[in-house]
Amino acid sequence: MSDRFWSKVDKSDECWLWTGCVTRNGYGRYPLNGSSVLAHRHAYEMAVGPIPRGLTIDHLCRTKRCVRVEHMELVTLAENIRRRPIAGVAAENARKTHCPRGHALTPGNLRGGQRPGNRSCKKCCAINAMRRKHAA
Repeated sequence: MSDRFWSKVDKSDECWLWTGCVTRNGYGRYPLNGSSVLAHRHAYEMAVGPIPRGLTIDHLCRTKRCVRVEHMELVTLAENIRRRPIAGVAAENARKTHCPRGHALTPGNLRGGQRPGNRSCKKCCAINAMRRKHAA
């Protein structure tokens, strides 16, 4: 099975690029046991072992199709989002750890968050909603 996987990889001195199916987001997709898995995750699990619950893979090379294990690091999702190369206000917002009122921007206190620059503090949203309700 690993021969079939590696036959879809173009190995260079830098990144090892997945040449098979790619998702809309640019990650390699590999068919496995009647389903499909992300190619970089499968490469990591074949070389290193299972990915622990609560951790995700960060591509240190910033190349989504790369399946070279040396270019991967296990991190939390929050850390992976903080590391994303995004520009402008979104980048500044993605790196914040607290809102202007001082509430911690932890996973349980975030609204939005699908895009790292588009998130807000749930506690502040509740305060603002209460103010609007009483002002009406």
